[in-house]
Amino acid sequence: MLMNWVWANKEWVFSGAGVALLGLLYKLLLKSRPADNSGHVSTGRNSPMFGSPVASGSNISQIINITTEPPSSQSPPTKVHPEKPRPDEIHAHLESLPVFQRKAAKESYVGLKVRWPVSLVDLQELPQVLRSRPEHSHTLVTRSTKGQEIDADIDIENFPRLKISHCGAPLRVSGTIKHTGITGMTYRLENVEIEFEE
Repeated sequence: MLMNWVWANKEWVFSGAGVALLGLLYKLLLKSRPADNSGHVSTGRNSPMFGSPVASGSNISQIINITTEPPSSQSPPTKVHPEKPRPDEIHAHLESLPVFQRKAAKESYVGLKVRWPVSLVDLQELPQVLRSRPEHSHTLVTRSTKGQEIDADIDIENFPRLKISHCGAPLRVSGTIKHTGITGMTYRLENVEIEFEE
């Protein structure tokens, strides 16, 4: 009897409305069954992929929309070191202090991360016995815009452009202050990165 009715109404049954109704009935039947552990794909919110359920059977048409969530762990953006205090500001501060207080004050700048505009003065090759780390091949000598000297031991192979840079070339050095002169006219940086202004 059911098959006769389906055959007589086949155009309606297999039209869009009929397929939707069959899909709804199929979904209701699935909900009324107890959950099984047959290895169906998880479509919960804890899964990186979720969408509409997969239907099976003959003469069933279904559009499945799958959405993927972006990975939650992303690298934090690299923080740029601050440009202040500038070398001339540290120098002015140390010069303003009584001589007895300068040593303690200069030590307070050690460990500070900085990013300063400088100009290239010299590149001095380090003898093996003077290399604080095996990869340090040269001492970079630069000068701030106000005349303070800023040095750092570097691996020249990490900054090949220095090999063709002229004296006075504008640079920007970022690093951590390792040493400050007693009056703030000389500085030594470590863990240096170099940006070329030209």
